[in-house]
Amino acid sequence: MKKVIGILCFLLIAGKAFTASQVPDICIIKKDSVQDTLSIFVFPLEDYFELKGEKNLGGFKNCNSPSCSRGYQAVWLIENDSLFLINIQGCNEGMSWCDESALPSLEKIFGEECINNKVFAYWVNGKYRFFVGDEIPHIDKQLFYTEKQVVLKNGIAKKIKLVQNVKPRKRAFSVKQTTPEFILYLVQTNLNWRALPKTKKDKWYAEMQITILKNGKTRLKLITDTPESFRLAAEIEYFKSIKNVRWYTYKQLGKKIEVTFTVKAYYEKNNQVITLIN
Repeated sequence: MKKVIGILCFLLIAGKAFTASQVPDICIIKKDSVQDTLSIFVFPLEDYFELKGEKNLGGFKNCNSPSCSRGYQAVWLIENDSLFLINIQGCNEGMSWCDESALPSLEKIFGEECINNKVFAYWVNGKYRFFVGDEIPHIDKQLFYTEKQVVLKNGIAKKIKLVQNVKPRKRAFSVKQTTPEFILYLVQTNLNWRALPKTKKDKWYAEMQITILKNGKTRLKLITDTPESFRLAAEIEYFKSIKNVRWYTYKQLGKKIEVTFTVKAYYEKNNQVITLIN
């Protein structure tokens, strides 16, 4: 069986917050001969507890860690277009504060709703987003290159749509454009060092905040530890070094959006060296 394992997000569009700082749930999707293992950043089991009016974990001890405020990690399965809960486990394995001595029992929590060690998630409704593959790095929004939008009704997947969130323009660089290495390559290759104003410093810090607008054009803001007169002039030269790039366009929920990413580095004028700050 071919396994395609990727990092995905599971987000209910209406009425749910995306909590990226929390340990995700896990979802396994089986379709024909392909199995995907996904991360889920909204938590359908919390909706079940809300429906029942109480949070019953069957004796499981809440870990109470900052990265897992709900105190557990649920494991889900989508099979034959149906969503099932198949396990509840500790979400901080190996952490000293997490006592997993009392693992939960699905039968103890769900009673007769647990059949063959799994629970059909009939309470799950809405339009969900599965973010597929790599996350777009270093931008001011959490966005993935590709997502699957899934409509679930009473635990049944009714519709699945594949959506591209990043659209390359013609003759655009076929790389991850937001990476600091790509930006510094452009600056190192194109920056006119001689055009920079004179300054007492041979080495200075510069933080480039680059915004890709909805129309694909660029805006650049420069933050430095140099006088304002130097910063304003240098900002023009830095912008010239990247202005000819055919930037990708970015979408969220089908609409074009602006994204901003930041690159921090030290610049040495005499040696014309740029050192990236991670």
